[in-house]
Amino acid sequence: MPNKISPIFYSGIFSLTKIIGGFILVKMVAIISGPQGIVAFGQVQSFISALNGFVSAPLGSGLVKHTAENFDGDNISCAPWWRASLAWTSLLFLIISIPTLFYSLELSEYFFKSKNYQLIIIAILFSIPLSAFTVLIPSILNGQLKYKRYAAVGIISSILSTLISILILYFYQSNYGVIIAAISLSATNGAFMIFLIRDQEWLKLMYWLGYFKKSHIKDMGKYILMAVTSSICSPLTLMFIRNQLIESEGWELAGYWQAVYRISEVYLSLITITFSTYFLPILSRTKGTIQLFEELKKMFNIILPLTILMGISIYIFRLYIIEIAFSKDFIEAENLFKLQLIGDVIKICGWMLAYTIIAKGFFRLYIFSEIFFSIVFIGFSKIFIELYGISGANIAYLINYILYFLFLLICIIIFNRKHAFENI
Repeated sequence: MPNKISPIFYSGIFSLTKIIGGFILVKMVAIISGPQGIVAFGQVQSFISALNGFVSAPLGSGLVKHTAENFDGDNISCAPWWRASLAWTSLLFLIISIPTLFYSLELSEYFFKSKNYQLIIIAILFSIPLSAFTVLIPSILNGQLKYKRYAAVGIISSILSTLISILILYFYQSNYGVIIAAISLSATNGAFMIFLIRDQEWLKLMYWLGYFKKSHIKDMGKYILMAVTSSICSPLTLMFIRNQLIESEGWELAGYWQAVYRISEVYLSLITITFSTYFLPILSRTKGTIQLFEELKKMFNIILPLTILMGISIYIFRLYIIEIAFSKDFIEAENLFKLQLIGDVIKICGWMLAYTIIAKGFFRLYIFSEIFFSIVFIGFSKIFIELYGISGANIAYLINYILYFLFLLICIIIFNRKHAFENI
């Protein structure tokens, strides 16, 4: 039992530190720039997440898996996998750099409604290599089962990078200051992580540059495709929806929606930390349908009541949460909570089914569902925002995740009838 608890505990502490730091920054942005600043901050963070998610896809779960399987105190066995992941990352960075540089002006105008942010788009692009270390370093430490160091490096770098961003906001109290603070948060986080593990043997170039086989590249590919899909779909979807809200309702109302969505992200992240660190390994190890559904039932029995309880608590205390997390300028956002929180419960139910799909290796179904329902969410948002204004985005969110849950539930029922879970 201690072996199961320790990764959850250390991952939880790491995540909690990031959440607290993020709330402090968002609070400062809310005070300095109001709803418009919150939207700008969210747009930059989503753009960074999309680019970093694409470039860092080879540095996530695939790297953790192969490090864990090959590390026995000696880095030599891991080196081919590390080199393959770095080769993939370099290629993906090159692929994303060309269109981002060529269309930086158009990206600035689309996402920020101004051509004045072209240099910001370019700055975000060139911050990505440093940001990638925020994925690479935790993945290696996680794969080596060095959970204490994993947490310590993450917590210290998170605190220091948050302090840097706070100082930027303090000295540059403007929209540009907000955007620069958002860019520096991820980049300085990566820089501090490198500094904190600079004496580690595995960081030497000899382990990252050199020979690897074609099979290493090929095997990493399936993890990359899944990681690219999940890490790009969500931030890009949110950017498109924010853009629809800005065009239809204006920056201020878009800021209200972003504030409520941010609260959802924070409390749901406290729940989903258990998915990858605890439930995913357990679901992966199950043999046969009966054992799989027993574990899935346990998962629902723990997670669903917890999500409902947290949702009800947030709804009851929503006015206090808005004032503490943001400012009194965001009080009108309290009308958006009901549909959002109901949608959160359905979303978590869908994610539990999605992790079952991942655990059993149905990667293509997972990728299809992520892409398809991201498109559906954008489409529904466009329709319902035009019909119902800002609350239309929350209606679209709720309907989208009801359909997502039902789709995965039907897929699992079909797989069960075909005995697809019996031999995996």
